[in-house]
Amino acid sequence: MQLQLIHGKRETAFGEGRLRTIAPLVELDQMPKAQRFPRLLPDGGRAWSATQIVAWCAKENGCCVRTVKRSLGAFRRGGKGALERGPRADKGSSRFFGRHHAAAAFAAYLHLAWRPSLSAVHRSILRNREAIGLGSVKAPSYWTVRQWLRLATPALVPLAVEGQRIYRQLAFSEVEQGILRARNDRRK
Repeated sequence: MQLQLIHGKRETAFGEGRLRTIAPLVELDQMPKAQRFPRLLPDGGRAWSATQIVAWCAKENGCCVRTVKRSLGAFRRGGKGALERGPRADKGSSRFFGRHHAAAAFAAYLHLAWRPSLSAVHRSILRNREAIGLGSVKAPSYWTVRQWLRLATPALVPLAVEGQRIYRQLAFSEVEQGILRARNDRRK
């Protein structure tokens, strides 16, 4: 996907593609009603109604009729800007940490209490994935951990308190395992 820098913001060319999809319909809207039909299509065919032009646009662009109608409606309501993708509704939050509360609490506690590097927090999540309930779930990427810890700083404090309990359980279970291993090694 092509990225453009417009007015200091990065925007995708997604809206441009959608505009090209509905271009014959936009031209049709700009014509006086008496001159709209019959209409010569770009491929040389003729259209006798707007429904035929919608079907042609869908076929030529490999999308469904409903997509063309939805794009045209958005263009009519808000112009070219309405065809661009908007920001995610859950911007500033993480889908992964939203689904895995124990991992979120663990990461928050490590980040606020111990202040390690963000890569150390990520490695700790990977290392303790079974203990914090991730099991066979795909672990978060370093980028996900970094973005979530940077964007959610005020919301991390309550999670860090809960994460303290999770961290202590992990630490003591590792200590107990180490003690048991050391005793077993001495007996041999």
